Amino acid sequence: METSRKHITIRRVIASTAITLIFLEYAKMSNCIEDIFDISQMVSNIFFKNNSPQNTTIINLFLLVLIIITAIVDIAILISKKYHQDEKQIKNLDSRIIDLCDEISSNKVSNEQYIEEITNEWETLIAQKQKTILKQKEDLSNASAKQKQYAKDIKDMSEGMLSLYYIMNEEDSLSLNKQETEKLLKCLKNIDPDFMDKLEHITPKSLTPKEELFCMLWRIGKTKDSIIQILGLSKDSYRQIKFRALKKLKADSSFKLFCDKIE
Repeated sequence: METSRKHITIRRVIASTAITLIFLEYAKMSNCIEDIFDISQMVSNIFFKNNSPQNTTIINLFLLVLIIITAIVDIAILISKKYHQDEKQIKNLDSRIIDLCDEISSNKVSNEQYIEEITNEWETLIAQKQKTILKQKEDLSNASAKQKQYAKDIKDMSEGMLSLYYIMNEEDSLSLNKQETEKLLKCLKNIDPDFMDKLEHITPKSLTPKEELFCMLWRIGKTKDSIIQILGLSKDSYRQIKFRALKKLKADSSFKLFCDKIE
């Protein structure tokens, strides 16, 4: 029985020693070895004063419980430190995330402003280019219209010049219609612009195209019979156009000598 008790006691001591060694290694790693040495010294003093098996068992149990409690407390401290470290790290990460969000927001606003500025610049540039293109199209259209008008004027003057050539060469068979009359007047405006300008600006009543041509034919020295033939008039029509033309011309004293030559 005593041998069995001794074996149990030895096993307990060995177990306690192993646990103690494990705990000491843990304590060494946890930087609390000095506190453990103090506790061991106190337990050794008690052990050497009373060396009975029962006391040994109690001491071993006490030492085991103390080691376990100390380990639990130390583990709790380590867990608490780890928790606080993790919490601090999480706070740092949260702060970093907030800073990154602020930076992203700032960059987003800055980029949006830059894009808006570039967009406005391009819109302004495009609007200016479109305005320039429209102006150039308008100028081109006007130039094209003027070119067509010049071509028409040249053609009309050419035909008017031909009619004038026949008139000056006593082509009595020549009879002018309305369009030919207008073309001849356009030609005469370039040959005798001062006289034609005065005829066009007679006041208060202006001359009709036929009355203007009547006056221009007298101006270039055509006779009454030639004028009747050229204008396709009867004698009564001739007298009527002569009467109306002279009435308008006499309103301007500068035409007095010219009027006296008309028959």
